[in-house]
Amino acid sequence: GQLSPKLAAVVALGRDATLRLSYGEGFRAPTLLDLYSRSVAPGASAGAPVVTEPAPNLAAERVKSLELGVDARLPTRARVAMSLFAQRLSDLIYRQRVNPVLNVVANAGEAKVDGIEVEVSQPLFGDSVRLHGTATHLFRYDITRNDAVPASVGKRLTDVPQALYTASIEGRWEAWSG
Repeated sequence: GQLSPKLAAVVALGRDATLRLSYGEGFRAPTLLDLYSRSVAPGASAGAPVVTEPAPNLAAERVKSLELGVDARLPTRARVAMSLFAQRLSDLIYRQRVNPVLNVVANAGEAKVDGIEVEVSQPLFGDSVRLHGTATHLFRYDITRNDAVPASVGKRLTDVPQALYTASIEGRWEAWSG
């Protein structure tokens, strides 16, 4: 069994603003492939195959997260929110090279992710249309430990964008919304 607890507090800073603080923990369970499947792929040295052994005793990847945010409603009825966050990842799963023809799956890494997110939401035409946008920027998303691939320490996590933007329009008309 796994538990992902979260503790949060919200404080009113007046009629139109709130301060948020939260701490949470989460996990990502290993895949069945990581736990139980042996794989064989062509190798780079003289065509010898490379075997990756599964690891049925892998631990779940874990994250501890801290967030501080402020929400405010402006006189234009727009809602603005800003959050600073810090995440610490541990037990990251990597394939570790034992020799030129053997890899093993292991909990070998740790990383730090720090960033900011800003959100703006503005109603139009009463409340029938709402414009919404977010921007997220990561100041840090670095690998801090990796026993499987030591050369990756200090480098950025792969498949994680430094900046992410979203925009949307939401509308409501009688029983319809979208």
